[in-house]
Amino acid sequence: MANEVWTVYFDSDLKIEAYRFKGIMQKFPNHFHDYYVIGLK
Repeated sequence: MANEVWTVYFDSDLKIEAYRFKGIMQKFPNHFHDYYVIGLK
């Protein structure tokens, strides 16, 4: 979709990944991760 923006950033000092999704209309099903995930709306 043309209005979707996916931005990924990796900080090598902190060893964390940051994802930003904008304009995503897809609903994500309930699921689990083997690591901590923080989601904001």
